[in-house]
Amino acid sequence: MKSMRTRKSQLTFIISGLALVLGMSYATAHVSHADSFTTVKIYRLYNKKNNEHIFTKDQYEYKNLPKLSKDWKQEGEAWTAPTKSTEAIYRIYNPKSGEHVYTSGSNEIKVLTKQKWKNEGIAFYSAASDEYPVYRMFNPDAGVGAHFETLSKNERDTLVATGGWTYEGVAWYAVNPALHNSPAIKGEEAASMEGDVRLNGSGTGYHAKFTLNGSGEQAVSFGIQYDSYSNLSGGIYRKKAVFMSEDIDGSSHIYRGYKLAALNQWFHIKIAYYPVSDAVAFYVDGQLISTAAAPFRGHYVVPEDGTEKGNYFLIGNVGGSARVRNDVVNAEFKDVVTTTKGMTAWDDTSNDWVGLDAKWDGVLSPAAITISGKSTLPTGLNWDTYAQAGLPTADGVAQVSLKLDQDLLEK
Repeated sequence: MKSMRTRKSQLTFIISGLALVLGMSYATAHVSHADSFTTVKIYRLYNKKNNEHIFTKDQYEYKNLPKLSKDWKQEGEAWTAPTKSTEAIYRIYNPKSGEHVYTSGSNEIKVLTKQKWKNEGIAFYSAASDEYPVYRMFNPDAGVGAHFETLSKNERDTLVATGGWTYEGVAWYAVNPALHNSPAIKGEEAASMEGDVRLNGSGTGYHAKFTLNGSGEQAVSFGIQYDSYSNLSGGIYRKKAVFMSEDIDGSSHIYRGYKLAALNQWFHIKIAYYPVSDAVAFYVDGQLISTAAAPFRGHYVVPEDGTEKGNYFLIGNVGGSARVRNDVVNAEFKDVVTTTKGMTAWDDTSNDWVGLDAKWDGVLSPAAITISGKSTLPTGLNWDTYAQAGLPTADGVAQVSLKLDQDLLEK
């Protein structure tokens, strides 16, 4: 196909009420999350006689303790836990005092059992460290009820404020359901980007991804990431390449990791938007990996100058990033194709903010794009905290507008 590089589009769009020439990148995060597991509800009971709380996933125990003793009161669901994970929480019982303690610490279990406490086994499991924290409190004057755990920040802060209670930190983690929501795909795709992707780099972290952007802070990305310091999913992806996504809807950021990828290896990656199901789907080598809720309805990009009156768009990004200053990324994209474009060229010049250069080969479709370079982020900042320096992004980006099929939007 004839090169279209010199014929840059001059379409201007309304994004968050501001007129911007296409070239604006969107904030992106750089973490991942395990996606596939089942959950169980954890219930809370309170003993009004000795002030103790106990937690159980056993519905029989929850229903029958109040029948065995009127001192026990059901207090409902405390949180949601994974049915299994790498961190088990054990329940330890003191037959003399009647007190229960919950812990994942093998040393604490060893010490207590030597003091004639009884290990009742695994009570439940902790979720990953990026999910909802469960807080541990201690009150030496509360007797049997000296230890208490809660998901509620308000309950934690109220107990500390009333005196006697000391906050001891995060005990474990509860499931955040939003991290595991994979809506079913229905209807046809209204916008998509796909192509062969290869990631390489050096330093502490780097990534390569496709991103669909709405107006304002609405975006979904999917690609390959390497992060030496990732703590998500208990750190299982640390120092490994992983297929990952990020969903942004205003201040809400949801990060997921799906399966291991590899550096310096080509993968065919696709991201597609399905408006009928308000979902985005992620594909690797033709296989559906997962889906995520799409934040775009009501946040489509619209032309400001009236040249595309009545039409709606998303902005498609091909991007690469490096985690901190002096980290190096080489994100290669080839045979990149998209659904109908609203621009006659890829914009590869407007987003070199931190030394990462996007280079387009000049062919509109299939396109070849490379994002490479050594990050010049200010010392002390990273690809999550770049905004502290007033930077709009930590990525190198080439982008194009994607015209949405009006018939699909109205179904």
